[in-house]
Amino acid sequence: MKIFLYLIISLSLMPVALLGNDPKFDKKLTQIHSDLIATNAKEAIHLADSLVRIAGTDQEKIMSRMMVSLVHKSIGNYGLAIKYAKEAENIVDLAGLLELESKCAVLLATIYRDIGIYSTANEYMEKALENIPYIKNEMNRQKIFIIIKQEMAISNILTKDFSKAIELIKDLSPREIDHKNGTTLSLCARNSLIYGFAMEGAGKPKEAIPHLLEAVHHAKGEKSLTLAQAFLSLAKSHYLLNQLDSTKIYLNKIQPFLNGGRNFRLMVEYLRFNATFQSSIGNSQGANLSLYQLEKLNEQHIRTAEVIGNEVITQLEKDLRKVRTDNIILSWLIALSVIIYFLFYFLKIRPIQRYAKQLISSNQQFDTRFSHDPPDRELNGSVGGQEFQISVETETRLVKKLNQLEQEKFFLEKNITLNALTNTLMTNQKYLSFIIKKYKNQGFSDYIANLRIAYIVDVLRNDTQVLDYKLSYIADMAGFSSHSMFTLAFKSNMGMTPSQFIENLKKEGQN
Repeated sequence: MKIFLYLIISLSLMPVALLGNDPKFDKKLTQIHSDLIATNAKEAIHLADSLVRIAGTDQEKIMSRMMVSLVHKSIGNYGLAIKYAKEAENIVDLAGLLELESKCAVLLATIYRDIGIYSTANEYMEKALENIPYIKNEMNRQKIFIIIKQEMAISNILTKDFSKAIELIKDLSPREIDHKNGTTLSLCARNSLIYGFAMEGAGKPKEAIPHLLEAVHHAKGEKSLTLAQAFLSLAKSHYLLNQLDSTKIYLNKIQPFLNGGRNFRLMVEYLRFNATFQSSIGNSQGANLSLYQLEKLNEQHIRTAEVIGNEVITQLEKDLRKVRTDNIILSWLIALSVIIYFLFYFLKIRPIQRYAKQLISSNQQFDTRFSHDPPDRELNGSVGGQEFQISVETETRLVKKLNQLEQEKFFLEKNITLNALTNTLMTNQKYLSFIIKKYKNQGFSDYIANLRIAYIVDVLRNDTQVLDYKLSYIADMAGFSSHSMFTLAFKSNMGMTPSQFIENLKKEGQN
């Protein structure tokens, strides 16, 4: 089952590479996807990095970073994969290229799914679906829709809902796609491969084999990961049917993809299954060798992850230092602006005001002494008079996540506290208090209470049955732990008690 799950996860290496549409980059993007990712990871990274350096337009910058992300993802460097995918996402957001937003969302969804963060993966997949109507090119729109349906099928396979996966895949018949186009052939190959996985997972290896062979047929002419995964799955299907000679043939076909490609998932899958196969034919030495290599590979992967983690931390520290430097410069500019303003005021504006007052009321005494308090300025963040630094990226993430939690009605949880919400958002209380104060213009307690009141008011207005409920039950629905707290919050927010509000709604209903 572990081998089967690895096979499914590895499918997510393929979709985004099918989406290139910039003529200047198509040739190199195709070369990376159709050959280098599967057979020469080192050259794939070198070529992909070169695309990032020479990228000129926003579209080129996005596609090149997505390709670098895809290559790092293929060899298990998920830290760098997320880094480059996020860079692509930021450029997409700034440039407003909605067509590429779906493609980038699919890539991020597959990365987060690989590392087990399914909630984030689902959010990105929903984002990709929402943007489909904005894809103007009909062919690109069809391709991204097919890829999303394939990803949905993979998710169903991971949850062992094989019948639903088969239902999704069978609607994407290869006959509906242009067979003369290399990109669409790759889609066909991937479609057949997922179909074969679904059949294999359903315990039907015999029925899986024709679909896996079809995947091999569509992938002909390119040394892609689709082809490698099809060979491995064919080896497993034949093994389950006790056809050991065929199993050995397909295992041998995988060899060219193992060394140069350095694909972590493929190598793990192969070594694990090969150990099982060698043991079954009595070759204990071969089985032990595969297990030893598997152990070494996992150790190497752990070391690589540690190196990547250190690189990410170093980069974050550099970014933090840059933010601090920018804030110092901003502080000096603000101070200089205030000084210039006061000089101008006292040298020019104030004398004119004095003269005007003397002309209007020469017989009155004036107190010309007055003070001017400059407006409060937030350099970055301030809570309780204590200033702190918060990056734009962190601020944007917290605002977005807080709005999402509002849609999920997190405030209905009776025991919600600032500390609990802080843990949910993986931040600290200073940051969260600053975000709520800046964007919601409230303290935490008022923010929660007002959300609850707004929610229950909407329920009362739209569900007449609730009007007859006891106030204690309505208070509980709104997330309040007591009737009295509910009444106080309601009256403060609506200007009347809950009973008065309900009575007014009943009268309106009668009229």
